Amino acid sequence: MKDNDIVYIVKNAQTNEELRYSLRSVEANFPHRKVWIFGGKPDYIHPDEFVRVRQIGITKWEKVRNTLLLICETKGVSDDFFLFNDDFYINNKVEKYEPVYDGDIYRHIVEIEERNYDKPSVYTAQLRQMVKELRKAVPDSPMLNYAVHMPILINKTKALEVLRRFQSPMFRTLYGNYWKIGGVDIKDGKIVRRNQTIEDSAPYLSSDDNAFMTQDIGRYIKKKFCERSKYEDDKTR
Repeated sequence: MKDNDIVYIVKNAQTNEELRYSLRSVEANFPHRKVWIFGGKPDYIHPDEFVRVRQIGITKWEKVRNTLLLICETKGVSDDFFLFNDDFYINNKVEKYEPVYDGDIYRHIVEIEERNYDKPSVYTAQLRQMVKELRKAVPDSPMLNYAVHMPILINKTKALEVLRRFQSPMFRTLYGNYWKIGGVDIKDGKIVRRNQTIEDSAPYLSSDDNAFMTQDIGRYIKKKFCERSKYEDDKTR
């Protein structure tokens, strides 16, 4: 792990408190070589390397895909890197990384459709398109759900093959199944509702903007990672 970089894809914003606390948790609990940010960042955040990216594309996925291509073609980034979102928190010290997934894709689709009272959505349509593409490309794919809010170790060469071969935006799940990375079945640690339990023993946690600002998950993370990291200005909190 200590030889691998961490790479964030971040939108441009004047403030990003989730990123601040994500970096604090990384420094405390996740061994790594360098932290890279591609995209934008607040002025008070200072990663080891920053590549400003004008995120081009009509859809969110097109913007992310173009940035992922740039990351994989950037020589300074380690050949194997950990892909992070700005709302990933390393809740406990990670001594040895293992890939993680949350059940299989089919169960994931059924659960979403049940929550939506069987109403179709763009997301479930994208999931079904991904399943179709994956079945065709890898008939013996394990069909595991890697679309979880936790770090994933990516190889640049392998990622380029996936990005060029598939049209679906479900990059993490495509990558994990195409290359059969295996891993450990862990419930996704994203906390967005008030009735969700925050597991103190969980290796990873995540949030969304609203939950981080108004709910227990935000208060929990701020209390746990109250020490400033080397990735932020001394004058900021």
